[in-house]
Amino acid sequence: MAPTMFRTFSSAVVLCAGLLSSGALADVYLQAKTGLFAGRFSDPAPWNARVQLEAFAGVDSQRFSFIPARGGSVKICQSSGHCLAVERGDAEKGVPVAVVPFTNLDSQLWTIETSSVAGYVRIRSRLGLYLDAHRGGARAGVPLWTWSFSTNDSQLWRMPEPATITPSSLGIHCPHAYDRHFPFNPILMDFDGRPWLTSSVWLWPSPDGRSIVATSTYDAWRTDVEEALHVVGRWDDVVFTAPLGRRIAGVPSGLVSNVAALASQAGPEFGVCADGDIQFFMPTGVVRQLRLIADTGSYDSSSDADCGCDAQFRGADFQPINIALE
Repeated sequence: MAPTMFRTFSSAVVLCAGLLSSGALADVYLQAKTGLFAGRFSDPAPWNARVQLEAFAGVDSQRFSFIPARGGSVKICQSSGHCLAVERGDAEKGVPVAVVPFTNLDSQLWTIETSSVAGYVRIRSRLGLYLDAHRGGARAGVPLWTWSFSTNDSQLWRMPEPATITPSSLGIHCPHAYDRHFPFNPILMDFDGRPWLTSSVWLWPSPDGRSIVATSTYDAWRTDVEEALHVVGRWDDVVFTAPLGRRIAGVPSGLVSNVAALASQAGPEFGVCADGDIQFFMPTGVVRQLRLIADTGSYDSSSDADCGCDAQFRGADFQPINIALE
């Protein structure tokens, strides 16, 4: 995996320390303590687009820059040049927040305040109310608005850093027979032709936020004979570990690739084990290339841990993905 450079500071700590007076905090995500992320849900054209809480997607519409503005405030803007603002400049509770062209109004300026929760800040509009989410921000799709001070998690924010990584490649795994005849009837350990082959690989974050795990599956079976060989496997591999002192705050959902195909036939072997042909797949989704073997020149499954002469999950390479690091 190619090395990836990460910032070494906590975004929330930088904001609380007042370092914005000397420069912007550029291109970060805005995550509520509920775990969801702020993002506009339509393009800001021609004037504005409202902002809501969403599951992490790693897209530009979820990225913001905190830029010093007048009176010790900041403006919170996206790459489009549009910035967070309280709609209509209304100082009442429950007014939606949108991204609009910046005109230096008080409704477009924000103050970063410390909170009693480590790693989180509060964001207060210059109009006096706090950045919050409808109904406590407990589910995706609720809009952001401003509200009076509360202890709700929807008023606590942190600013994870964007990072683009390429997960480590997967190596060889050995699936095994799943059949009530195995191993009592060895003749049923052979595909004897072209089995139907399916495989899936998907990525997910570990519960402690320290790593990204790839779960891979393998499933091959004969389609022409009932109660014939059926080979299966499922494995979990760590394919990314967060840098020391950092945690993974967001990984996009739906990072999965699937293949289904009639496998190639290896043909007979003559004195030397024939592993069979490696089949290369370029599926849609997170996997760039998937490598599998089904039929070999001899029996296609055995009871040992050695993949030689057996059906095999030969490995997978991944596409780059966007994540968020705190």
